Amino acid sequence: MNKDRFASEIKSIMDEEVKDIELSQELKDRIFKYRKKGLKEKINEFLNKEIEIPLVSVVAISSIIFLIIALPRGLFKIENTSVINIGSSQIIIRDERSLDKND
Repeated sequence: MNKDRFASEIKSIMDEEVKDIELSQELKDRIFKYRKKGLKEKINEFLNKEIEIPLVSVVAISSIIFLIIALPRGLFKIENTSVINIGSSQIIIRDERSLDKND
């Protein structure tokens, strides 16, 4: 019991001593900056970060993706073909490796 009374007296004296003390904003900021953060705070900080992406790179990447999707697949493929004209008929000879399913 003596121990509890002594602890409460010290606590009341300490509260009386520090009740008029205020920390400056700079000191508060430094304390918050260097304290150890919990997992929840770290995740929250990560999720609240702003990502800045330059507009030029967004336009360039989206236009490249659009061109890849929009252009036909065989547009730039060089086919090894030869045409033989016999009278009014034509015979087209293609290399077998260049044939697709649709040809």
